[in-house]
Amino acid sequence: MAGQRINIEAGTLRNSALEILGAGLGSYTKEEFKQLTSEFLPEIFQLAASGKISSATHKVPLKNIEKAWQEGTEAGKRLVITVP
Repeated sequence: MAGQRINIEAGTLRNSALEILGAGLGSYTKEEFKQLTSEFLPEIFQLAASGKISSATHKVPLKNIEKAWQEGTEAGKRLVITVP
């Protein structure tokens, strides 16, 4: 989302294990992003709020984030950091 161009020295790419992958909000067109925020996300939030969909989570208080990060999270679960 930073922009359309990036300047990286060729040697930096050749001499590193750097991989560039397209993902995240910046990979959407303006029209797709508008549809995501005006249609899809509100529907998903409504389904979650009504209990029709859910996600397996591993909740950890912010004060324990270092331990949680080091231990990792069980496969299939999303790490959720809770703030008091």
